[in-house]
Amino acid sequence: MKKLILVCALLFNSLLFAQDFTVNDIEYTITFTNTVELSNYKGTSTTVTIPTTVTYDSVTFSVTSIGNEAFLDKNLISVTIPDSITTIGDYAFSNNNKLTNVISESLDPATLADTIFGDHSSINLSIPSNTEETYQTAGWTGFDTILLFNLTFIVDDIQYTITSLTDQTTVEVSDYTGISTTVAIPTTVTYNNISFTVTTIGHAAFAQKGLTSVTIPDTVTTIRDYAFAENDLISIAFPNGVKYIGFDAFWNNDLTSVTIPDSITTIIGGAFADNQLTSVTIPDSVTSIGDYAFFGNNLTSVTSESLNPTTLANNVFDNRSVIDLSIPEGTILTYETAGWTGFNSVTEANTLSTYENTILENLSFTNYANSIVITTTNGIRLENVSLYNISGQRVLASRQSEISINYLASGVYIAQLTTNVGTVIKKFAK
Repeated sequence: MKKLILVCALLFNSLLFAQDFTVNDIEYTITFTNTVELSNYKGTSTTVTIPTTVTYDSVTFSVTSIGNEAFLDKNLISVTIPDSITTIGDYAFSNNNKLTNVISESLDPATLADTIFGDHSSINLSIPSNTEETYQTAGWTGFDTILLFNLTFIVDDIQYTITSLTDQTTVEVSDYTGISTTVAIPTTVTYNNISFTVTTIGHAAFAQKGLTSVTIPDTVTTIRDYAFAENDLISIAFPNGVKYIGFDAFWNNDLTSVTIPDSITTIIGGAFADNQLTSVTIPDSVTSIGDYAFFGNNLTSVTSESLNPTTLANNVFDNRSVIDLSIPEGTILTYETAGWTGFNSVTEANTLSTYENTILENLSFTNYANSIVITTTNGIRLENVSLYNISGQRVLASRQSEISINYLASGVYIAQLTTNVGTVIKKFAK
């Protein structure tokens, strides 16, 4: 029942996110909190690789569909369709008379209507090995030649898959066939005298395996949906390179602690739902938190390090009234505006780490009537300055050590000072 409620809530929220943006000559339409449709190709290149994910306004979206006529009459010669695509609209690739090469990376392809490519009798189709019947069932017939790629192999009870024709030096963990409840995923794996780097934990790769402990290597950047769902994991340490943690990735475990790396910008819906977490720290890199991300835990302490927090949906935490919230000094109004309300207590923390103390000992911040002046010593180098008003809006960004604030209205401001060794905060009034 909980899963049904979650899915229904996400479907309802999708109505709120119709917005277009363009990245690398491709226009996308936001269809869900963290998913987009590729709606139009604006480029001139005749060889196109559709990305699995795209980042816009500090939020990473999964590319899950290709819209109607998205690549209509674009003079394409070759196109690669990633495994994240689940639907392809009518006439998406029609009128590309020179199109001779289509690579589809999906193990469970979208249904292919006759209108999508039009006449495709001269197109060579490359698909993952052992998926010929699946593609035929989905309507991928009538191509000139079917080429097979994708090698799956097992080493030490872990199944790996080469998932891309364009990068055959990296692999995805696609399944676990062992019985041990303690697993250490290697950084690299060797098969047929070829060394592969492990970069991705695949969809449901370790789901329902009874795991109590797992080690994730530094090379992993992507953890897909349900990757570790329904296990008995007590704790998890993420490598600093992880950029994406999928939907329900750690749902229904026994996690009592988790350290989220500052490489993460988006916490996908349900990622840590139904665990035993009592505390969590959300780094300032996080710009979006999905529905039910921490729902169904025993949280009593939440620390958010952001000066400009993401809007908080009502269903991220299930019982805020028992949670003590810690936020950066001088940001309480910003958090209230973003919906971070209803907590048991809110504390503006001013505890400094060792590196912050080192910075402040070697940094001078002087606030004049119409300018601020920042000086540094002993190897500390100022790299960036961002000023925020009390509502959390960034009003100025600069790399200079002397900055005019003549045009700013009177009021209280927060300065985020980024140096070569870390970041510190200064609060001042104009």
